[in-house]
Amino acid sequence: MLETSFSLLYFLKQPKNPAIKKRYVYCRITVKGVQVEFTTKRTCELGCWDQKNECMTGKSQDARSLNGFLESITSSIYRIRKELLDNDIAITATVLKNRLLGVDEKKYLIMEIYDQYNATARKLVGIDYAKDTVDRFERTARYVREYIKEKYQVEDMELKQLDYDFVKGLSEWLKIQKNCQNNTTVKFITTFKTVVLDCVKRNWLKSDPFALFSMKKVEVEVEPLTSAELAKMRSKNLHCERLMHVRDIFIFSCYTGLAYADVKRLSWTNIQKSMEGEWWLRIRRKKTGTPCSVLLLPEAREILYRYGIKQSVRRKGVALPVPSNQKMNAYLTEIGELCGFTRQPTTHTARHTFATTVALANGISMETVSRMLGHKSIRQTQHYGKVVDMKIANEMKMLRNTLRNVQ
Repeated sequence: MLETSFSLLYFLKQPKNPAIKKRYVYCRITVKGVQVEFTTKRTCELGCWDQKNECMTGKSQDARSLNGFLESITSSIYRIRKELLDNDIAITATVLKNRLLGVDEKKYLIMEIYDQYNATARKLVGIDYAKDTVDRFERTARYVREYIKEKYQVEDMELKQLDYDFVKGLSEWLKIQKNCQNNTTVKFITTFKTVVLDCVKRNWLKSDPFALFSMKKVEVEVEPLTSAELAKMRSKNLHCERLMHVRDIFIFSCYTGLAYADVKRLSWTNIQKSMEGEWWLRIRRKKTGTPCSVLLLPEAREILYRYGIKQSVRRKGVALPVPSNQKMNAYLTEIGELCGFTRQPTTHTARHTFATTVALANGISMETVSRMLGHKSIRQTQHYGKVVDMKIANEMKMLRNTLRNVQ
């Protein structure tokens, strides 16, 4: 632990009645500019106190007794300070005072703090936090609680016990016990880190246990549906209402490029008619807050109309009745198997399909696709929109014909 600015001061505390000459001797501890004071429970006459030397004047028995007592306090404080330094414990004025007076220091418990953090975040949903974010905080808390109970055989642990081994062990436990993939593990660890770093900022924890720990997200290649696969899914006879419902939501995303979270909260106020008579979908992305505008294609308009005429949907105030993301992906897996796809489509596949198969492959520029997706930079769009072989072939044919005409 590095040395920090530190000082002691003894002084006579002025009473409410200035006429009182016999006053209590106080000790003031200052660490890094932060002060705490406490009474020594000893008194001294105002005329007998030497503030410059911080002691009682004279050689009387009372003077020797008081001055010796103050010296013993000073020695004790310096001894406590050395112990803290030797044990690499954060030194504060309050810690020095409490250890001197034998006051138990407040114990900060991991799950107790986490529960308080989540309770506050839950109250701030819609103000500082999105509901999905708070749900992730609470799910992470459940996993951390399970991990502590399983590995350490206790219900909770002191915050000061958090270290590199704890974090490393938690990441491995998530992968082994909860079957989390690398990127999902990173998401949970990052969520936990947010709460822990808040504790560091409040000086409840002396150091960051994540300082030497590192995990990186692995870039996952999301394969869009080809035009043939998209056509097959649209025409496939699905003799099951729940699968037909999920397919409609997926197809709608394929022709609008909306992410799952934005389709789920889409309302009729987001559907607007231009002066030219065209219907547009205008919404701010939930993830980034950036606006995106998409001209509604006939395929998307037909789905909107079909569900929009249902009173049950209108009463909910949403444009489409969207199931949970978990159900969507589970049912999409069934649909993919029925269609004979070699890979499992997910809700995110639809966004990639729009960018690549629907837009780029049909001549829409990367810049236009970027705006429709609500991206802040075209680099994000380049990740989504793969230039498919058909587009490359078409452009090369155009180049070939141009060169022939020149010759």
